[in-house]
Amino acid sequence: MQSKSEGNKIFLKIEYGEDIRDCLNSVLEKYHVSSGEIEWGLGAAKNLEIGYYTGAEYIRKTYEGPLEMVVFHGSIASVEPRFHIHCSGAGPDHIMVGGHFFSGTAEPLMEISITKFDQINIVREKSQKSGLMEATLL
Repeated sequence: MQSKSEGNKIFLKIEYGEDIRDCLNSVLEKYHVSSGEIEWGLGAAKNLEIGYYTGAEYIRKTYEGPLEMVVFHGSIASVEPRFHIHCSGAGPDHIMVGGHFFSGTAEPLMEISITKFDQINIVREKSQKSGLMEATLL
C-alpha cells in the first residue's frame, strides 16, 4: 500500500493481493480521518463480496474475478460501521455487477481518492424506519 496526502485529499494505491478494507482502515488511521468520503476508486478486485439490500437483509454474493472496478465510492463515518461504499465491477464479458461493498482483494491494484472532512462529523445510528445504520450529521 502506498498513500500520500495534500491538504484534505488522500491518494491511496492498494497493491496486488492486499485487502481493500484493511488498507482503507490503515490509511484512515495514518491520516487521522474520522469522517469523509471516498470520492472514487478504480482498478480491479478479486473475491469481491457485494450485497443487495432487500429492505430486510442484504443478499450477499462473492465474485471470484478479477473484476474491473467501474464505480467505487462512499462515505466514511467516525463510528462503526465506518464505511458505506457502493461499487460496480465488470468481467471479461463486459457485464457489470454492483451493490454494497463488503470486501475484496486488489488484483492487480486499486487507486482510491479520499477527502477528509474537517467540519462535518458523520456518525451512524440505527433508523427506526429502515432498520439500517444510517448517517447522521453532527
